[in-house]
Amino acid sequence: MAEAVLAKPDPALELDPDKRWMAGVYGKVREESGIVVNAIADSLVKLSVYAERTSTLGSSATIIERVNSLVRRLLRDANDERWLSASGVLREMAEAAPDEFLAAIEHSLRSPPRAVTSLLTESSNADSWGRCWHADLLWALELLAWSPERLHKVSSVLARLSAIPVHKKWGNTPGNSLNSLFRAWWPQTMASSEIRLAVLDRLIRDHSESAWSLMISIIPRGKAWASPNAAPVWREDDAGKASLQGHIDLWYLSEIGARLIAQAKGNPKRIAALIDSLDSFEGEYRESVASLVETAVAFDDDGRTIVRDSLCKYLGWHNSYNLDGNRKSRVTAERLRPMFDRLAPADPVKASLWLFASGWPTLPDGREQDYERHQVTLAQERERALNLVFRSLGWAGITRLVAEAASPELVGWEIGRSSIDAEEMVSWLIERRATIGWASFDLLIRGLLAAMSDDKRATTLSLAIEQLRVQGLVSAIPNLLINAPFKTETWQLLESLDGASQDNYWSAVIPGFCRLDSVDASMALKQLIRCGRARTAFQLVTFQPESIDAIMLKTVLEAIRSGSEPDGPLPEGWNIGKALGAIETSGSVSRRDLAMLEFAFFHALEHTEHGTKNLYAELLADPAMFMECICLVYKPRNSEPDLFDEGLRTAADLAWTILHSGRGIPGKRSDGSIDDDEMKRWVRDVRRLAAEKDRVTVTDLAIGEWLSDCQPDSDGIWPPAAIAEILDDDQHDDLRRGFHTGVINNRGVTSRAIGDGGHQERCLAAQFRERAAAIATRYPVLAGELRSIAQHYERHAHWEDDQTRLMHEGL
Repeated sequence: MAEAVLAKPDPALELDPDKRWMAGVYGKVREESGIVVNAIADSLVKLSVYAERTSTLGSSATIIERVNSLVRRLLRDANDERWLSASGVLREMAEAAPDEFLAAIEHSLRSPPRAVTSLLTESSNADSWGRCWHADLLWALELLAWSPERLHKVSSVLARLSAIPVHKKWGNTPGNSLNSLFRAWWPQTMASSEIRLAVLDRLIRDHSESAWSLMISIIPRGKAWASPNAAPVWREDDAGKASLQGHIDLWYLSEIGARLIAQAKGNPKRIAALIDSLDSFEGEYRESVASLVETAVAFDDDGRTIVRDSLCKYLGWHNSYNLDGNRKSRVTAERLRPMFDRLAPADPVKASLWLFASGWPTLPDGREQDYERHQVTLAQERERALNLVFRSLGWAGITRLVAEAASPELVGWEIGRSSIDAEEMVSWLIERRATIGWASFDLLIRGLLAAMSDDKRATTLSLAIEQLRVQGLVSAIPNLLINAPFKTETWQLLESLDGASQDNYWSAVIPGFCRLDSVDASMALKQLIRCGRARTAFQLVTFQPESIDAIMLKTVLEAIRSGSEPDGPLPEGWNIGKALGAIETSGSVSRRDLAMLEFAFFHALEHTEHGTKNLYAELLADPAMFMECICLVYKPRNSEPDLFDEGLRTAADLAWTILHSGRGIPGKRSDGSIDDDEMKRWVRDVRRLAAEKDRVTVTDLAIGEWLSDCQPDSDGIWPPAAIAEILDDDQHDDLRRGFHTGVINNRGVTSRAIGDGGHQERCLAAQFRERAAAIATRYPVLAGELRSIAQHYERHAHWEDDQTRLMHEGL
C-alpha cells in the first residue's frame, strides 16, 4: 500500500506552473489527504529504525531490505514527475533509507537529464505564489549530514546542486545548506573539525568553484545569525548537538584561511574576493592576502582591473570611515594604497573605466565629507582620465571609452564640459552617427549636451544641424534634438524643421525629470497628447500638478483612461491622487467628473491618501449610478441579457471590485449621524431600479454588504436604528444575507500567536450574541441574523482549535 500511494503522480502537475498553487480550486489534489501520505512515509522511518535497533530479530534484516527496496524503486530512476510528486516526503524517505536515498540522488545527478534538479528549476520558475519544491530535498540532506559517515556524500551532492541557479526569493538554497555544515560556529553536523576539513579538501579537488564559494561564505564578518537545520525525528545521528553552540573553532578557521590563500594564487577574481574580506584576516594570513594583491601586477590588463576595482572599494572604505584607525587597523590599507596606482592597466581606456562606472564611484583616497568638494575631486579625476585617453588615442580612444563604459552619459558629460573644439566635437558625433547610428535615446549625446552652458549647447546644436543638412541627413535631426534638454531653446530649433520631423520628435522624446513654467508645460502637454502620449505627458505634471490648468490635467487623465499610449510609463497611484486633488481644489470640475476619473483609476487610488471619496460620494447620492455598476456586473435574472460588449470588460471588472470592496451609508452626515429619510430614499430608489432591470436579488445583496460597515448608535446599539429597521423587514432576506457576508468580509486578514486556537473567534461570537440580545425585542428578525454570525465564528473557532491540535501532534 505504501508504494501504491507514494508512487502516484501529484495531480497538481497536470496544471500549468502558474496555476499549481490553486490545485485545490481546480480539483487537482491527491485522493489521500496530506496527513495520510505523511503518516505512511513516517511509518517507513519507524519500521526501518526499529528494525535496526532490534537487529537480533530474524525479521529485522527483511524489514530493512524491504524499506530500502521501496525507496530504491521509487527514486532510483525517477523522472521529473516522480521527484516533484515525492517532494513533500523526501525527508521521511531519507531517514527511512539514508544510503539508498543518497545513492538515488547521486545516480540522478550522473544521469542526464538529471531529473532531481527539476526540484530546483521548478522552484525558480514559480511565481510569487509558487511553492518551494526543493525545500524538502535540502531538509532531507541536512538531516543526513548530522552523521559524520555521510557528510562527504551529502556535501558532494550539495556542491553539485549549488551550481544550479535558485531564485533569490528563496532562502533555502544548496549553498546555504552547505555553509551550515562547514561554518566555524554552530556547525549542523556531528563531524569533527578534522573530518570536515578532510571532506572540504575532497570538495576542493572535485568541485573547485563550489568549494571556493563555500569557503568565502564562512569567513567571519562580525555578527551573524543562523537557524537550526532539519534533524532526524527517529534516528539519533544528532545526539549531543547542544554542545556545538557557543563555541568557535579558531584552529579550524586558520585552516580555512590557509586553503583560501592557496586556492587564490594566480586567480584575479579570487584575489579580489579575498580583498573584500581582507579585514576578517589577521596576522600572517592578512600578510599573505596583501602579498597576493602585490603579485597582481604580473596579470594582464583585465586581471589587474579586477583586482584594482576590489582594492579601490577596500581603500575607499578605510579612507572614508576609518581615517583614525579606531574601527580597524589601517596598516594594510596604507601598505596597499600605492598598489592601486601600480595596478592601473597600461591601456588608458581600461585604466579609466572605473571612473565612468557610476555617478558616485568609490575613490581610493576616500569620500570627502563635503559633498561639493567630493564632486569637484571626482570631476577633476574624470577630466584627467578623459584628457589622458584623448592625448594617447585621440577620438578613437574616446569612441572606445564610450562603448566600454558602464555609464556612457558620464563620458558625454566630461566631453561636454571639456575645452575640446566644438566643430571637432560635432564632426566626431556626425562620424559616429554614420558608423553606429543614433538611437532615439543616446546616453552619450544626452550627457554631452546636458553638461554644456546654454550658449555652448546652442552653438553645438546649430553646427550639428548644419552638418546633418549638408550631408543629407535631415531625418537624423529629430533624434539629435530628442537627446537635448527638454526646454524652450530646443523647441525653437525644432520649429525650423518640417511638420513630419516635429511629429517624430514629439512621438519619441522622453522628458525625464524637469520643471517647466506653466506656459511651457501646457505647450508640451498639448503636443504630447496630440501625438497620443498621454502617459508621458503625465510625467510632466507629477511634481507640479497645482501649477497646471485643471482642465488640462483632466484632459491628460481622460486620455490615459481612454487607452492613450498603452505601452507608456504607468503613472503611480499617489501621483494620480495628487493630480486629482489639484483638480478638486480648483473647483472647476464637477464631482461627477471626478468620480468617473476615480472609477477609471480605482485600483491605482484605492490605497492612496486621496482614495476614491468622490466616487463613493456619487454612488451613495445617485441610485442610478449605483445601478449602472450592478448592470455592468450581473445579468438579468429572468430576461435575456443584451450581448456583452467586450469593450466594457475592464469597466465590469472595476465595477465588481467596487461593489464588493466598497462600503458606505447613504445619508451619512459629517458628524457620523444618519439622515434616515435620505438613506431610506436611496435604498428604495435603488431597489426600484433593480426591479426594472430584473436584478433584485444581486442588488439587495450588494446593498446589504455596503450597509455592513456601520457604527453603533449614540446609545451603543449596533446596527443603528435607521439600518436595523430596513434589515428587520421580513421581506428583506437578501439584504440580510448581504449584510451577513459584509460583516464577515469586513474582518479582513487575521494573524494569531502559535497555539492560540480559536480565541479570537470566540470573542467575536460573544460580541455578536450580546448585540443580538440588545436588539432582540425591537428587531427580532435582525437579531436572528446576528446570532447566525455568532454561530459562524463559533464554527471557525472550533476549526482553529482543531488546527492547533493537529500542529501540536506534528500533522
